[in-house]
Amino acid sequence: MIKVNLLKPEQKDPGKVIDSGSDFMEVKEEKINIPGAVIVAVLTIGIIGFIYITQTNTLEAKKKLYVEKQAEKTKLDAQLKDIKKLKKLKKELQERIKTIKMLKKQQKQPVYMLLEISKAIPERVWINKITIKGAKISFSGTALSQNLIATFTKNIESSVFFRNLNWGGFTKKNQKGVDLFVFRFSVDFVLSSIKEGV
Repeated sequence: MIKVNLLKPEQKDPGKVIDSGSDFMEVKEEKINIPGAVIVAVLTIGIIGFIYITQTNTLEAKKKLYVEKQAEKTKLDAQLKDIKKLKKLKKELQERIKTIKMLKKQQKQPVYMLLEISKAIPERVWINKITIKGAKISFSGTALSQNLIATFTKNIESSVFFRNLNWGGFTKKNQKGVDLFVFRFSVDFVLSSIKEGV
């Protein structure tokens, strides 16, 4: 069998195929596979749609989570303000308790101070004036002799409630024919010597 090309080279159409396997020549045109193209287009659109829906759902979930976190943050901020207020109130109450304890302890100070003075003062010694500034107590008084003043100051120094005696001196004066000695001294009152419940 002999194959003969009957077409001129100019007449060849690249879109046409000649089937030379049969007894006669048949010309076929290539057709575009439309169902395959539709399937590819549908699959592409489906994939894009799936990605879009997934991304949209993820974005919506993140927005929802953000709103929830913002609400939680607002709630926690309110609780934090409450905690700060409570801490401030606690500090104020602790200061008040501390002041009350100090005042309660200081309430005992005059009682113990006067008790110790009454124990320390000998007969024929009179206190004319007591001045209290903080823990410092200043005495001025009158005695019939220098020895009585010495006894008084010695008794004050031997008390656990008094420290740091500062002698201010004395002067002698005659009143209605009697020699009197006017003295002055100061001492620190030791509040820590007061025992609770005594």
